Amino acid sequence: MLRAKRFEIRNLKKEHELNIILGKICSILNRSDQAQEYFIRSSRPEMALDMRCDLQDFKIAHKIAEKIAPQKIPNIGRKLGLQYEIEGHYNDALKIYETS
Repeated sequence: MLRAKRFEIRNLKKEHELNIILGKICSILNRSDQAQEYFIRSSRPEMALDMRCDLQDFKIAHKIAEKIAPQKIPNIGRKLGLQYEIEGHYNDALKIYETS
């Protein structure tokens, strides 16, 4: 984990956009909500979606996808539906499967 964070910090040198830099720093510090806000305000808002998927936070990822990447909703919807099934929320899973 520490090695991965060092790698992320080194890659910050290559980035030129402030919102992306701040988003990555917040992500490294496990401040996902702040990171998401910075990524959404950046020129690459899909980074917020990718971060939420990496964290397996598919509820939030699904909401983000509705706004910035509707083509990714079916894939995220399947993952969210599975997450609901595992949690025992079968009605919610069915709703997601039907709409994705």
